[in-house]
Amino acid sequence: MTKKLYAPRKVVLYLQSSFLTKRASNFFLSFFMAVPQRFTSMVTKKEQLRNHFVRLVLQNPEGFLYKAGQYISLVVGEGVRRPYSVSNWPSCNAIACEAGGENSGIELLVDTKSQGPGSKFVENLKVGDSVEFWGPYGKFIIPDDIHGNIWFLGTGSGVAPLKSQIEYLINSGVSHKTRKTLAKTMGKIRLIFGTRYEQDLVFFNHFVNFARTVQNFYYHIALSQPSESFNPQNIDSDKEAHWGEYWHKGYITEIAQNLLQKEKPDFVFLCGHPGMMETAIELLTGAGADPKNILFEKFS
Repeated sequence: MTKKLYAPRKVVLYLQSSFLTKRASNFFLSFFMAVPQRFTSMVTKKEQLRNHFVRLVLQNPEGFLYKAGQYISLVVGEGVRRPYSVSNWPSCNAIACEAGGENSGIELLVDTKSQGPGSKFVENLKVGDSVEFWGPYGKFIIPDDIHGNIWFLGTGSGVAPLKSQIEYLINSGVSHKTRKTLAKTMGKIRLIFGTRYEQDLVFFNHFVNFARTVQNFYYHIALSQPSESFNPQNIDSDKEAHWGEYWHKGYITEIAQNLLQKEKPDFVFLCGHPGMMETAIELLTGAGADPKNILFEKFS
């Protein structure tokens, strides 16, 4: 039997006590999160989103600590696991409890279109079911020295880790600042999200709300095959929200190319279709973006 090892919450809170410096505290927390562990959890919410996307929320088991942008490996059958990025920010684990967040569980965005083992497993899950997963995994996380203009480019379910990272920046800030303070001390935060059809704009209302309430957040959408009748105002009639003028028929790299004429990103986060990421990296580096500050998560 595998022995489950984890950092008890009492130990985590002790490490966050005032006598430790922030750097020392982060070192110990990183140590506890370095080795993925096995956890048992329970489904607390299941919601059918647009088209073939399912929003799944798992109870956050004691000792599970993750950073925005990381993923878990969900056990979907005997000896079968599938990776899913956590799509909500770690609002009340050891990383960000001091920001005043609540433990909202582990949110996953699952694309069931493929009808593979993971998709079928998630489709059959019900609220109250027990699940197992390993984690956390991944180095697609926000650097400590993040600053300036920050761009997030994603397609399809690749928006999941980006959502977690954007929520972390907006809700807690780099140093757990308030939204108002964050807007004054950082540059523009842009989410450039692309998909084929308007029906696949997952978390649309969530990001539109950020565009309304966060001074320096901008939401751009690119649809490669929108319906002839598509009008963004039919989705959101608020003409004051500063996102409507930023929708584009085409691809997200075309939006990025236009933006690069007037603004350069200091950090870029990419997740989604490999072809999109290759084109985006070539475009960004060609425009002078620092390759070291272009972070990405590849889908296999």
